[in-house]
Amino acid sequence: WLEKVKGNNVSTRNARLAALKSFFQYLEYRNIKDIAKWQELINIKAKRHYQKSISFLSEEEMMILLAEPGVTFKKAIRDTTLLSLMYDTGCRVQELCDFTPSSIKFGDTSTIKIIGKGGKSRCVPLSDKCVNLLKCYMERVNLFAPYANKYPLFNGPNNRKLVRNTINALINKYVISAKKNHDALFLHPVTPHSFRHARAMHLLDAGVDLIWIKDFLGHRSIQTTEIYAKLSEKKKREALERVSGDIYPEKMAPWQTDSDLLNMLNSYKK
Repeated sequence: WLEKVKGNNVSTRNARLAALKSFFQYLEYRNIKDIAKWQELINIKAKRHYQKSISFLSEEEMMILLAEPGVTFKKAIRDTTLLSLMYDTGCRVQELCDFTPSSIKFGDTSTIKIIGKGGKSRCVPLSDKCVNLLKCYMERVNLFAPYANKYPLFNGPNNRKLVRNTINALINKYVISAKKNHDALFLHPVTPHSFRHARAMHLLDAGVDLIWIKDFLGHRSIQTTEIYAKLSEKKKREALERVSGDIYPEKMAPWQTDSDLLNMLNSYKK
């Protein structure tokens, strides 16, 4: 029912089942006469499911996509800044929607305060290029004014903050536009979370430690962050080279490429 009618995924189904099992375990002690019934329900097995593969944008795809809106018009500057900030911080789409000018602290090392799941906050440093885009955009729309401190950083109609559906549509528009000139790229669906995955993978491939990436993304457990290590082809190749780098010969001996010498040696076999 949860999957077919409510549209929940298998993980949600298993989580609800676990909650029910906990309740039935409680009933074993409160209603002993029906203990056989409770144990039968407790023995219902969770449904097996396989984790979906994570798709992320390559550095080339990200560069093309971030350049797509341009900086000619006011809305284009907003969209370029929005996409760049989403990639630069690796934030979730709701975290992006909740940003205000007061979230940003400009300085020698500019940072942005992100309020994540459960109200848990984290401060993420901003790159110089992203800072320049933010300053240009905020000055253009007058967000440096004291009265605008709590305004949405990115707003839509009626000056209300953007919602996730709007951001999804915005990303989809620029992906479609980018594919016209780069039909060999953007082969997987691109969502706001693709930016988060891309940032994590690019940081990992650049040699950034998983512990730092965990804090950067606001993950509660390092096990969540380890998913990216399993996906990184660069890390896999480096690991293989460390294990077997000295086993294989780098090149053939000179005599092995001398055809005249090889022919002479083969003649002695006869």
